Amino acid sequence: MSRPFFLASVVLLLVGRATTAFSEVTAPDEWHSFDFYNEQYILVRGTVNGHATDMLLDTGAQISLIDKSYARRVGVRRGKKLNVRGVGGRTKSYAAKNIEVSAGEFSLDLDAVALMDLSVFGLVTGRPINFILGSESLEDIVVDIDYPNRRIAFRSAKDFEYAGSGHTVPVKALKRGRHAIRATIENTEPGWYLIDTGNASSAMVFAAFARDQQILQNRALISESVSGGISGIIRETITSVGRFTIGGFELNDMPIEVPAENEGRQTSEDFDGLLGNEVLSRFRVIFDYSRGQIHLEPAADWNDREFSRSLMGLAALPQGDQLKVIFVSPGSPAERAGWEKGMFVSVVDQLSGTGVELQARLRELSKGAAGSRIMMLDENGVERTVILARFY
Repeated sequence: MSRPFFLASVVLLLVGRATTAFSEVTAPDEWHSFDFYNEQYILVRGTVNGHATDMLLDTGAQISLIDKSYARRVGVRRGKKLNVRGVGGRTKSYAAKNIEVSAGEFSLDLDAVALMDLSVFGLVTGRPINFILGSESLEDIVVDIDYPNRRIAFRSAKDFEYAGSGHTVPVKALKRGRHAIRATIENTEPGWYLIDTGNASSAMVFAAFARDQQILQNRALISESVSGGISGIIRETITSVGRFTIGGFELNDMPIEVPAENEGRQTSEDFDGLLGNEVLSRFRVIFDYSRGQIHLEPAADWNDREFSRSLMGLAALPQGDQLKVIFVSPGSPAERAGWEKGMFVSVVDQLSGTGVELQARLRELSKGAAGSRIMMLDENGVERTVILARFY
């Protein structure tokens, strides 16, 4: 299985003294369906200050975020400037006060959220995002994400008792309100991985930990890619590991990303990497952070389903009625087809149109099996057909 090559990762931390807290939480025991957009992101339908919108649930973000353009439309004013940092470095943000969020009968009042431009994230994912619900939404409630059945429930932590048959796994509270889980790559020492529902990939391993544990040593297939999100784009090494063990479950032949140490914020004092939806989506995950634990119930195909990985090696973003190539992976099918950074894709599978339409078509076709052919034309009308194949 292939996936869109350019993976967005929303990992945000607040640098400074702005605070986020609840003034009210109501959490009835009801299921709500969610849209697992592109099999990558959890989008919950709800309201922000009474205005309906889709909200992206991101446990990797320390604070909730609202898009600045959307904020203007719904009458939210910006306050003091905030200093925030994501996977691609620091970015401009402002405080927005007294935001009321609801999903079904679940509601909470946030004293503050970060107001910033989320348009880059929408460009990367192919879908505009108005609001990102951060980790503070999990502090006082139990959040039950049933990935296999695409449903979510917000439950009262006070009265919650787990009675399922899954594995109960301890988590570590991190400095800024988020949580990490212990996991092991093959025979290396265990590491702490931030639980990040805003990350579309399987796992990101910080470079220092990968170097200390020699995780990249002697890999038969290894390449490079780029990924990014609301605060920029980072370059990373990509490979696959034979075993990844989490909560007593052993996952096999799993891709990982190791970002360069000089790219954004790629070190941490209290965790060694990030755990994303490619792993989490194989389970029903019950977040009970008030008790320092999560519960993992495996789906029927939790380890039979092949991990998604790029079989193309081409990263491109919409620009007008074309796609601009921003990166080509070394040794990838895209490189073999003659694609280079800075070139433009004008036609995908005989489709021309807007860059957004081309991006959607390319995303759809890139999910094909190895050996599938994707016909594309560059800006000069030269055909450069990519034959999907595994390269890491």
